[in-house]
Amino acid sequence: MHEAAALAVADTQGKLVRVDPGFCALLGYEEQEILGRTVADITHPDDRARNMRLVRDLVAGRTPGFVLEKRYLRRDGSPIWVRNSVTLVHDEAGRPFRVVALVEDLAREHMARSLLEGQTRVLEDLARGRPLADVLHALARFMERHSNGMLASILVLDDEGRLRHGAAPSLPPDYNQAIDGLEPGAAVGSCGTAAYRGERVVVEDTFASPLWEEWRDVARAYSLRACWSTPIRGSDGAVLGTFALYYREPRAPTPRDLELIDVATHLAGLAIERARSDARLRELNAKLERRVAERTRQLIAANQELEAFSYRVAHDLRAPLRGMRALAADALEDHASELSDDVLTNLRSIDAAAEQMGNLIQDILALSMATHREVAREPVDVTALARLVAADLRRREAERRVDIHIQEGLRAHADPRLLRIALENLLGNAWKFTRESPLPRIEVASETQDGRTVFVVRDNGTGFDMARADRLFQAFERLHTGSRFEGTGIGLATVRRIVEQHGGRIWADAAPGKGAAFFFTLPDGGGASLLSSRDSS
Repeated sequence: MHEAAALAVADTQGKLVRVDPGFCALLGYEEQEILGRTVADITHPDDRARNMRLVRDLVAGRTPGFVLEKRYLRRDGSPIWVRNSVTLVHDEAGRPFRVVALVEDLAREHMARSLLEGQTRVLEDLARGRPLADVLHALARFMERHSNGMLASILVLDDEGRLRHGAAPSLPPDYNQAIDGLEPGAAVGSCGTAAYRGERVVVEDTFASPLWEEWRDVARAYSLRACWSTPIRGSDGAVLGTFALYYREPRAPTPRDLELIDVATHLAGLAIERARSDARLRELNAKLERRVAERTRQLIAANQELEAFSYRVAHDLRAPLRGMRALAADALEDHASELSDDVLTNLRSIDAAAEQMGNLIQDILALSMATHREVAREPVDVTALARLVAADLRRREAERRVDIHIQEGLRAHADPRLLRIALENLLGNAWKFTRESPLPRIEVASETQDGRTVFVVRDNGTGFDMARADRLFQAFERLHTGSRFEGTGIGLATVRRIVEQHGGRIWADAAPGKGAAFFFTLPDGGGASLLSSRDSS
């Protein structure tokens, strides 16, 4: 909604001959001060030529009237936007006599539009990640364009609680340097006091204000007569700095000035808070990178120690075990007839324990490899790999007859060495737990679940209770006693590590006396070919 229209009347030469009180109030003049001035005198230089051209066309009869948005210059020199609806009045002889203008104050409308544009520009700068100094400089310039003679200054509180120069494009550089590092206090000019109190401080005349007592010489040196300073606050209400407006003559703010200041301080708060958030984020990222680097160094050192330990286990522990087994075998072979049954039993127990220890060492090394080996993916013929594992099982226990079915065309994109370890453990378990089955059967296949290819190793052996399945893939956990089935309790933990190293998962389904099935996925290309036939191995 616009303010009520004011009235101004000029002669055909543009000299004002009548104005109403509304027009005088709009421009800040007394009636006697403005009468006799020309329209050109009170029109903004950038709008003057167009205004006078339209008036000449009106007087010449080339147009019946016109509507023009323009800027007048108020008595204090500040511009004000208006909308003039202009008509021509003729005398009794029909000659052009008076130019009449109805004047609407567009200050609010133009300020709202300008504020929106300025706010949009600042927010765009923030979104683009422009440096804080550039954003604050643009914001200060934006403010200065809205008031004749305004000098804008933005100070930012540092970590030590001092006000530091942020932006002041029109203030003398020496003055900016003089107040840089200002410590807030109860009577430290306008800015230091505003930051200290946390509220706006309006000083209409710095030469007379007690707040400027210690700074009066500085103000005089640079002819700074008025200074209004408003705290800049963050989203949590904390003071982040101050936004100050200076003038070279004593002056009090208008409601329009205060509205403009509030918008500007809000935008400055957004800019400062965004910059601090970015700085904190960069600091956190730097700390995180340092922690990651340190953790990586620690992990590399731990892996190197683990590799050294694994090497020692592989060579220093297995060698004595081989010696123990060899000595026990020699004693059994060469002196069996001379030894008592108890001694023979003990020798056989030593050999079995040494064999079990060797298997445990081998399994620990396999688990270590699955945990620390870097996955080297390549196309793998899973069908061929499973057949090799099955052939090894048959060679070790040639007397057993196990029906093994391996699906044709099984393919995966995986680390072949790690995948072989996984299949050795899964097929080895199936081979072991079908030992009591009258017609043992093992199957290696794939199926589709929820659009994904899933590999499965299935048997009809002893099975287990699914209520205890959460223990399956934990190291050294066993669901069957060693008296029935040998083992170290590490195999399935190793399989799980290998599958997870490939980005997949593994799970089981079983029932006591009805066999078990182990399912696992190998993302990045794991699957079966279009062939669906199965081949007995």
